[in-house]
Amino acid sequence: MKRNLLFPLFLCVATTLSAQQKISINPETQYQTIEFFGAADAWSGNFVGKYWGEVPKRDIADLLFSQETDAAGNPVGIGLTMWRVNLGAGTLEQPEADIYPYQRRAESYKTVDGKSYDWGKCAGQEYFMQAAKDRGCNQFILFSNSPLVQLTKNGKGYAPTVGSANLRDDCYDDYAKYLVDVTEHLMEKGFNIPYISPINEPQVEWNTPRQEGSPWRNSQISRMFRELDKELSRSAKFDAVRMCVAETALLRAVYSHYESLTARFDNDAMEAPGKQLYMFFDKQSPHYLGDLRHVDKEFMA
Repeated sequence: MKRNLLFPLFLCVATTLSAQQKISINPETQYQTIEFFGAADAWSGNFVGKYWGEVPKRDIADLLFSQETDAAGNPVGIGLTMWRVNLGAGTLEQPEADIYPYQRRAESYKTVDGKSYDWGKCAGQEYFMQAAKDRGCNQFILFSNSPLVQLTKNGKGYAPTVGSANLRDDCYDDYAKYLVDVTEHLMEKGFNIPYISPINEPQVEWNTPRQEGSPWRNSQISRMFRELDKELSRSAKFDAVRMCVAETALLRAVYSHYESLTARFDNDAMEAPGKQLYMFFDKQSPHYLGDLRHVDKEFMA
């Protein structure tokens, strides 16, 4: 069975090479087609888009998204073709939030009490989405580090313990509905949303206040995707939206388990979020997701 592996590229700081290396490239030899060239806003996008001046924001958008060249033929920007947008858990609005640095807290589209939506929020992120679209990048992945704080077990954007999702057992459907409601809101504003990624790096502990995050067991991952698929299937307007299964912090977790990971999940190899290609795409697995309407044979890492 043929599977496509979808690996968005993320901006990082390269370490200095200890010695010069000569690299030869033959442009006539084609090995694969890269569908998207992408990066993520994480937390910075909302702060910069909301509080910085128009000139530096425009310059940043040009550097990220422009596919133009200047008079000398040099590229104006790196020409991203996909932008990964963080759907925050709402830690920014919490008066008792303890995530530090402060800039790693994130807004959600919910009011503080969680009872209604405020579509005026996350304006900084929407600024960069529009800037991306204006420059030819209208492909967006919506991703989430943590469920909404109104739905978590401890009322925070990070987990109380390792080895289990920080999502109350009765709130999987509520979380799925929130993700789809936000997708609908952004689609109505003209943004193309081909992918939703509801889970981020489930292998990490995420039990300290350094950023929003949650670990997930494989059964919880499977349940979350089934709830999200059910919600997306309620309307034909979401027919083209696909879910990114499953997500990993380490490439070895795609194909295998390792001792330090399974130890955090009660030494249960079927629950530890490793060997994910088997867990979610093998029909013999109890966590199989390949039969869902909004799952393609693609894997997110």
